Amino acid sequence: MARHFNLFFVLLVWCFASLSHAQQNPQKEAQEFLLRHKQRLFEQFRRVQVERAVTDYGAIDARYYELRIAIDYAAKQISGSVRARFTATRDSLRRFALDLDDHLTVDSLRGAVKSYNHQNNVLNIELDSAQPAGRDFEVRIFYHGHPWDGGYAYFRFDEFPEDGSPHVWTLSEPYGASYWWPCKDTPRDKADSADIYVTVPVGDMVGSNGLLRSVTQNGDSTQTFHWQERYPIATYLISLATGPYAHFQDYYHYGANDSMLLDYYVYPRELGKARHAFQEVPDYLTVLSERFGPYPFLKEKYGMAQFAWGGAMEHQTLTSTTRVAAWWRFVFVHELAHQWFGDAVTCASWQDIWLNEGFATYAEALYAERRGFGDYPSGPEAYHQYMATKYYTEEKTIWVTDTSDVWNVFDKVVYHKGAWLLHMLRHVIGDSAFFTSLKQYVTDPRWAYGSVRTENFRSVCERVSGKDLQAFFDQWLFYPFYPIYNYQWEITDQRGGNFRVRLTIEQTQTQTIYRMPIDVTVYFVDGSDSTFTIENEQASQEYTLLAHRLPVEIAMDKDNWILKEAYGSYASAQAAAITFHTIYPNPFRDRVTILLTNWGYGQQELQIVNILGKEVRRLKADDHSRNFYIYHWDGKTSAGRRAAPGIYFIRPY
Repeated sequence: MARHFNLFFVLLVWCFASLSHAQQNPQKEAQEFLLRHKQRLFEQFRRVQVERAVTDYGAIDARYYELRIAIDYAAKQISGSVRARFTATRDSLRRFALDLDDHLTVDSLRGAVKSYNHQNNVLNIELDSAQPAGRDFEVRIFYHGHPWDGGYAYFRFDEFPEDGSPHVWTLSEPYGASYWWPCKDTPRDKADSADIYVTVPVGDMVGSNGLLRSVTQNGDSTQTFHWQERYPIATYLISLATGPYAHFQDYYHYGANDSMLLDYYVYPRELGKARHAFQEVPDYLTVLSERFGPYPFLKEKYGMAQFAWGGAMEHQTLTSTTRVAAWWRFVFVHELAHQWFGDAVTCASWQDIWLNEGFATYAEALYAERRGFGDYPSGPEAYHQYMATKYYTEEKTIWVTDTSDVWNVFDKVVYHKGAWLLHMLRHVIGDSAFFTSLKQYVTDPRWAYGSVRTENFRSVCERVSGKDLQAFFDQWLFYPFYPIYNYQWEITDQRGGNFRVRLTIEQTQTQTIYRMPIDVTVYFVDGSDSTFTIENEQASQEYTLLAHRLPVEIAMDKDNWILKEAYGSYASAQAAAITFHTIYPNPFRDRVTILLTNWGYGQQELQIVNILGKEVRRLKADDHSRNFYIYHWDGKTSAGRRAAPGIYFIRPY
């Protein structure tokens, strides 16, 4: 005679909140510096020509700068000249303008010059004859004075911390170059090359861009360093670091028979720390070169020069840095990544500053993926954990709408959310297309070593991936916040071991509706899982999923590829600490399997009771995975005898 067990089946309710939402952003000093040092650059920058749009450059293309500067530490003065070559880009060019701060005095001009005037931080130049379009012409400007650093840091007379030795350092981003030399101070127009001559007292070192071509003794207790930059360079990336530095070198071997100079200038008291910390630089170069393509200035060098600013700055081929400690590795990686994104290709407008800062921040996560992060070894988990530290929730847009507000330009949105845009793009188009796009973007002949806008990057990604990415870029660049997903699921049909699951997703944010692919992971009763990718683009959207095993949980975007919040539940019940899922077979003859979810602490015993409420048997879990517990009952009582046929009930004990 068959034994019949009539048992209750309780539906599961499961709630899931985005893992990334629960992450806490570690307030590490190194990571905070990456934000603060750029934000602070703008604190004293209140000039009328915020984007230099009102400076009438005329129709000129900057081709070459020869910058000669003699530094007088005692008087805190500089004197020098700039020989500049320009190309006329329109016919009958008679006048143009350069940027030069009023605190510097223009002594004279030579070359194709008829007259000039210097006022309101602009040097207006009238040419001696009309220049036809395409004609190159040169002017040479002699000037002197005490560079005003904007009350901050564009050109700083400083002292070494250990002994008070005088030294000079510069930091010209975004429009600080014209505070110490006359130029067309905009990232939209790079000079093709530059020569930089700096005269300092004998015993001092000078670090700058490109390669050191000569050091000339002048016979008057001074010497002149000649640095030559033969790659195109934006004015804000030209830099000086002078003083009695401790100097050492290394090499990056990027091929069996090829190497590049690594050049370092540090405070003498920190030489030992610097030698230790900078041992990792070749590895940074290796990892980033694998992801982005060859280091873009291989014919010259990479180096770092210590200065007193509270952060770091990606000067072309010679990063300036405050710290020289190994624990600053992610700052070093960030600034090195700028050599590709910011230096080799430079945002043409500060509205697109994310093309510099977002990319460099994302490079930190790529390095974590290859070399680990904190307690996480190399791999996807280290990568995702690093991205979780950049989770961004504030009401700002990546694209900077108002560059006159100094806190907008280098707000952390361009760092953090900019990096998340790239993180999401990687998943949308796939690893192969994503990393191919990064390499092709940097080397595209239309703008390699030039200036770029976001649409240039998007066009490369679309060409490589074959996808229309207009909506993706628009929603993440121009809208604040992010999607908030509420989703419910329920089993709607069960036949022959096949299950039909209805999934409903609602976007509940008050801003735009996002169009994104979403990974949906279904967990099954046997501990296995499957991931489906769905396209979501409506305020409320319903999907049907087919499964060949009993689903017990659903997670949306479990790996956090989307900047989001997500909350989910089973559609037919309220959450419970213990929820029964499977009691099979029912009725049974020899053995019944019971599967439940236990959200409480510890393993829960089950009590088998008869219709009179008397205990027949207590069960302990035989196995468990995650919060799923499996029990088996062989139909016997606690005394080991067969239970009588009938109806029994299960309840937690």
